[in-house]
Amino acid sequence: MNRKDGIHLDALAAALGETGDTALDIVRGTGIPLPKILRLLGLSTTSRAAPALDGLEIVQLCLYAELPLSAVMDAEEGQ
Repeated sequence: MNRKDGIHLDALAAALGETGDTALDIVRGTGIPLPKILRLLGLSTTSRAAPALDGLEIVQLCLYAELPLSAVMDAEEGQ
């Protein structure tokens, strides 16, 4: 992948994240690795994720509950 492709994929992943799709939806739709999607969504840093949950646990919770990542993060940040 060249730099131009990388920029395009980053923009696509960011746009998909704003639609309410879960990180797994984005991974499946774009082929971008999950850790990169989590970084694009701001979930791989401890400043955004709840202390008791790591990024993968948040994604698994979203998958189980069929919720967008934004709904889980909004709930965690409100506590």
